[in-house]
This record gives sequence, structure tokens and C-alpha cells, in this order.
Amino acid sequence: LTVKRPANRAEHIAYLPQERRLALDLRCVAVAALGVQNLTPELARQNAFAELQALGLQEVADSGVFGLSGGQRARVLLALLLTAGAYQMLIGYEYLALRQVGARLSLGRTWFASPVAYALSQTLGFPLLTGGAVRLRLWGQWGLSGVTIAAATVFVSITFGLGAVLLAALALIGEPASMMRALHWPVTVARGTGVLLLLAVFAYVWAAHAR
Repeated sequence: LTVKRPANRAEHIAYLPQERRLALDLRCVAVAALGVQNLTPELARQNAFAELQALGLQEVADSGVFGLSGGQRARVLLALLLTAGAYQMLIGYEYLALRQVGARLSLGRTWFASPVAYALSQTLGFPLLTGGAVRLRLWGQWGLSGVTIAAATVFVSITFGLGAVLLAALALIGEPASMMRALHWPVTVARGTGVLLLLAVFAYVWAAHAR
């Protein structure tokens, strides 16, 4: 860290903590400092610590990157279960979309196509195009028309967006102080925005149910 030029440090921020031969269990503040450009190593560390402190994470600044989980296998298992649950939720989006457009597709085929579509779309970006291309390829082979696939893909994207809006609303209502630090909003504005977003989600769900 002391010999690397400021312009080069940011190139290693994503790679170095994952490589044990290079990371050597570096302190979190040192790893964060890799992303600070155009500053000397000492100033980069100071800025990194200030950012960790602003996020309320100053207590982990001197912790090694491999010790953040606390070495608790239960946390790792919980993280795996939550990840698996998240993918099941995504598959639920596909199932609802197919029902919405009146398409018939077996649950097994839905379960197979959904993770593939989401994995590619979230990796490559432009989910409507990349995920839609995967659905067009697989669902088309299974007998669905292009119009049906397009409608289902739009429905999936809207549902995914609603989930993101719902999480943002809950964060703004439940943790306004944290959001205030990130967005520099007053607490009342953060909570008010959260309530409005929550009402928008409920209105969409009610309208869909009424239809």
C-alpha cells in the first residue's frame, strides 16, 4: 500500500480482499483506502476511516477482512439460506408473470429458466434485453409466442422494481437516520418519502387485485 501509486490502488480494491495470497488479512480501513484516488497512502487511510465513521462502521476499521463474519458458521449458513431464498423470490416473479399473461409453463421449466435469466441480466446489465433474450430463447422453445414472452418480461421487470421500491420505503421509514447520512435529507423528508413510496406499492397491488 505504501509503494503503490494512488492511481493504481483503486484497480485492486475489488480483487485484493478476495485473494488470500495478496490480502494477508489486511485491515478494513487499508482495503477501503485502496479505492481512494489521487492521495498519498496516509491521506487515503484517513479519508477511508472518515467514510467508515460516517457510516457507523468505525469499530471494524482495524478488523481483518477475513474476520468480518466473526468466524461464525451460523452467519455463513444464514447468508446462504437468504441467497437461496432470494432466488426463490425471483422465480416467483416469473411464475406470477406467466400467470398474468395467461401462459402455461411447468414449474420445473420456470425454475430452470429464471436463475439463468437473472444471472445473465444482472451480470451483463440491460435486464430487459439480456434477460428477455434468455426468456425468448428458452420459453420460445417451450411453445410461448414472442408477444407473450415480451409481456411477461415487462411484468417481471415491473415486479422487480416494485420490490426495490418497497425495500427503499422500509429503509426510509425504519432507518431514516442512516438514509439521512447517505442522502443528506432531513428525517421528516426521508420518512415522508418512504410513506409515499409505500402507498404507491400498496396502490399498485390493490389495483392489480381489483383487476
